[in-house]
Amino acid sequence: PWGDAPTDTPLLVITDGAASLWAHGERAAVRVAAGDTVGESGALFGGPSAVDVVVEEPVTAVSFAPALARALMRESDSFREVLQELAWERAFAALGHAAPLLRYVPADARAQVYARFEPFALKEGDVLLSEGDAPAWVWLLGAGVAEVYGGALDPLTVWRARAGDALGVEASVGDGPSGVTVRALRDGLAARVSAEGFRALTRSHPGLRGALDDIGVAGRGVVC
Repeated sequence: PWGDAPTDTPLLVITDGAASLWAHGERAAVRVAAGDTVGESGALFGGPSAVDVVVEEPVTAVSFAPALARALMRESDSFREVLQELAWERAFAALGHAAPLLRYVPADARAQVYARFEPFALKEGDVLLSEGDAPAWVWLLGAGVAEVYGGALDPLTVWRARAGDALGVEASVGDGPSGVTVRALRDGLAARVSAEGFRALTRSHPGLRGALDDIGVAGRGVVC
């Protein structure tokens, strides 16, 4: 739930059956079957996933607790590299479907807009936005959790951004300082476009300005 501590999810290895990955009600063109894994993003980075796994055929899977998955990664470089590459590929692709920000762009233009974003690996403690400073980037969080706090929010509340959330939209469109600070609570994945680049996108796709009315951090009434 919104505001709760980050939640890790298990890593699942499918042994039988088939499923597909969906993001925000759209099929993400990925089908998984025996031998494939799901849940790698949550196991590695914590927080809710940007995708849903929809069963197409009855599925049997082996579950690895997040702590065990991370222990195996520490012991095996090849295991870590495979999971990280898969998490990167799926999280970045899913954002093109799952990010609420992109719903303000006509469906036939979303791929063109999203192509302006670049993938970025977040490290624990990275600061995405600093209160009082003009943002350098507009961010779409793909995996992991970030804390959001500052003068634009209730001073007693620390909000948490999660997969699909847009950060830096309001300040970038207004070409002014950020009203909040956003810091990665742990390693994660994101997509970003420069603030200047985002302003150019709002000129060619004016619908993006509509995002200011109701999205910011996960569309929960906090625009940042």
